[in-house]
Amino acid sequence: GHIFEVTNEGELVWDYINPVAGDHSIMPFIPDLSPGKNAIFRVYRYGPDYPGLQGRDLMPGGSISSSWALDNS
Repeated sequence: GHIFEVTNEGELVWDYINPVAGDHSIMPFIPDLSPGKNAIFRVYRYGPDYPGLQGRDLMPGGSISSSWALDNS
């Protein structure tokens, strides 16, 4: 449930911990704890020039996971 990007120089670019458990509940973030219930099967990296992202606001903000979990529970 933890994904991240690292440069060739070893610098962390970004990271994300999936807060949504298998039952669609939101798990609390507890540092240094690996709960295992928030598994991610596969991740793809798309650059900002990817056609599917054209015209979209790519600035970080808000929480997408909690709204998804509430809408799909």
